[in-house]
Amino acid sequence: MVTVTTIIRRLDKKVFCLTLLSYIFFYGCQPSFDEKLKSYIDESCPNIGLASDCLISLSEFTKFKWDTVYVFSGLTYPQDITQAIGFDCACSILQDDYDRIVFTLNKKIVRQTDYHSGYFDIQFRKIDYLNPYSGTVYSSEAAKFYVKKKVTSSNKVLYDLFPVDRISNFN
Repeated sequence: MVTVTTIIRRLDKKVFCLTLLSYIFFYGCQPSFDEKLKSYIDESCPNIGLASDCLISLSEFTKFKWDTVYVFSGLTYPQDITQAIGFDCACSILQDDYDRIVFTLNKKIVRQTDYHSGYFDIQFRKIDYLNPYSGTVYSSEAAKFYVKKKVTSSNKVLYDLFPVDRISNFN
């Protein structure tokens, strides 16, 4: 005999499975931050070549509000990130060969993403390499980058982003 409890348990399992599948479908199929940024560069810089560059603004690219963005290199510890952003990041150590981009608004993290920098089509290039574990920080107004295009031996297109405010003579 089927009881009400048995029916509820079966429904709970079905609801859970449907919820999980929906989450995977809708969020698992979303392009990653780096894929979206590469598409943005492709659209914003259609004439970029190997000998030319292009200028992009992260604040124009993002669809959310933020006032500061930080870019951290691999093997950065949570205490270093906390010190750089000025409040507890409640985050984990950044693995080797990964970078982390942290967007904040009014001293709160509003978005962050980790990406494997060795396989990432976009590279945020630092100008000052004296402290590789410190975060590179930009205000929303200053987060402008020169984009340089590179093509690998396997014809994969990559982009290097150099901060405008830290370069006096780019070309």
